[in-house]
Amino acid sequence: MTETEHKVREPLFHIAKRTDIVWWKAWLIRICAVIIALICCGAVSYLITKGSPLQIYRVMLDGAFGTKRRIWGLLQYSLLSAVNSLSSIL
Repeated sequence: MTETEHKVREPLFHIAKRTDIVWWKAWLIRICAVIIALICCGAVSYLITKGSPLQIYRVMLDGAFGTKRRIWGLLQYSLLSAVNSLSSIL
């Protein structure tokens, strides 16, 4: 290959927005994606801790929403993250 020739590189995945999809199919895809993500994270957490994934998710939810103070802290950190992401866009 000479200096003037360039090899065209194709992307590994082609992502396209489908505007013609029915609304219920779009929501079904989203729900399936969340379920698959929970299963994958549960499998990884089981391999690491050898504990029940449901127990791990229960502890995570209790840690985030267990008391009013924890909910307030979660909202505070979420708001700070949202403001930081918005400031990086601007």
